[in-house]
Amino acid sequence: MNNTFRLILGSPGNNRIFYTKQDEDRFLDYARIYKDRFSIKILAFSLKENSANFLIYDSENKRENFAEYLSEAYHYYLNLMEREVGCRITVKLFKIESKKDFLELMRFLHCSGRHSLKSYQEYTRYVNNDLLDISLVLNSFDVTGKNKKQLFLDELVKEPSSSYVLQFEKQEIFKRDKLIKRRERAQKFFNAYVTELGLTAEEFLEGTYDDEKKRLISRFRDETDLSFRDIGYVLGLSHTTVIRMHGESNGHD
Repeated sequence: MNNTFRLILGSPGNNRIFYTKQDEDRFLDYARIYKDRFSIKILAFSLKENSANFLIYDSENKRENFAEYLSEAYHYYLNLMEREVGCRITVKLFKIESKKDFLELMRFLHCSGRHSLKSYQEYTRYVNNDLLDISLVLNSFDVTGKNKKQLFLDELVKEPSSSYVLQFEKQEIFKRDKLIKRRERAQKFFNAYVTELGLTAEEFLEGTYDDEKKRLISRFRDETDLSFRDIGYVLGLSHTTVIRMHGESNGHD
């Protein structure tokens, strides 16, 4: 099928992006909105804790717009819900080159996580699915007769080829970027500091330890090259608050 692509959304370092079913439901709600806005047809999906996968049909070259708006909307939601993703949602796109690639990816997506197989099993042309364009898939399947749906399902539930599994799993790896690495360093420095105080991270962050937090910020600035944003990340504070506290600890206020 021409103009067909695999779209993957994840976080650098493959951090978790879904924490609850509510998160998944909200993400799929955004997908419904933006697929209609950008004339994208969703053919299959799979949601795992650390990634979201779509098989999409894009005849108008709007897949990048769809991916951008979907990832931005979901990242905003995660921040609103105070989920600890730790960084932005990033995107990968891969063109599906052959019918075999297409079918193997369909099988792979329906092997794990929350996926769209049940929608195919329950599909009838008399009931509209507001997320998936199942008829487009069935009409492209090279089988004629009344049992086309069942014949396709029989193919769909087969195990994907091991060589394809390796390829598809490799595509799902999001490497740790500079932001992730800086925040890991910040977290390590923070953990060492609270250990010196004989506290847990939770006790330190939730307790009234303002003077200790100011000393930690000063040590961050004196002993590392980490930014105020990196420091704010581990303290659960905005970078402007960190700057203000650093100024107070140095008598600049």
